[in-house]
Amino acid sequence: MNDTTAPVTVRLESHAGVTVVTLDRPEVHNAFDECMREHLAAAMAQASADPTIGVVVITGAGPRAFSAGMDLREFAAMPMSVTARRRQRRARAAPLTDFPKPVIAAVNGVAIGFGLELALQCDILVAATNATFALAEVRRGIIPGVGGTQHLARRIGQGRAMEMILTGRTVDAELAQRYRLVEHVVPAEELMARADALAREILTNAPVAVQLARGRSGAASTCRWPTACGWRTTSWPSQWARKTRAKARRPSRRSAPRAGGANNAAPGGSAHRCQFFTYYKET
Repeated sequence: MNDTTAPVTVRLESHAGVTVVTLDRPEVHNAFDECMREHLAAAMAQASADPTIGVVVITGAGPRAFSAGMDLREFAAMPMSVTARRRQRRARAAPLTDFPKPVIAAVNGVAIGFGLELALQCDILVAATNATFALAEVRRGIIPGVGGTQHLARRIGQGRAMEMILTGRTVDAELAQRYRLVEHVVPAEELMARADALAREILTNAPVAVQLARGRSGAASTCRWPTACGWRTTSWPSQWARKTRAKARRPSRRSAPRAGGANNAAPGGSAHRCQFFTYYKET
């Protein structure tokens, strides 16, 4: 980071495979300034590189806000060309766009503008009953610029997304769940416990399989069905393929034809599926 004297605006706490990333500027409703963007990028890079971390939970400090979006005071005061602003927006999106592990958003209080855009990049959204959501940029003469228009439409449908974006309207947690914007709504005091329970459930599964399934599920929303079907084979690691071919060469009781000439050990059968899941579970 450029300024080593800057206050830490993103806290990172890890325990037993789960990292909690807390946006920590509660005095301004966890609005993002340049320092906070750099801290978030560094926190996500650290979690990505740590092999002991399987799931990340992102939340906001204090009871009032997940994030109120951009710090508009800094945005207005910063002399910057249109091209430079676009580059900066792309850089802000990068930490979650390319992040390889599951991310859960624990939304407490307001999630507005970039705050909602950040939550939309997460895989699962858990909201407190006091949470509210809005892409209200049009009310300030700007537009959602970090993927909000695309991510919101994919999550809740084009019509409802357009209604939220074009009106700048705020929706509460109950309506957000009806829109399928969030998966769970819980009392504020239970928010982190629910997010942690989901993270622990994910951790019980094979990590390589989880990461591949997550990546393909996200990409599948923007590709054609035949392409997604092709990933079923291209995603399997070459190590597993080599192991399977080696086992297929060895004679076994399963490979011997039964009476009548039927052979039930067809490639891709249950024995192969068991090998596939065993490989991922042991990885």
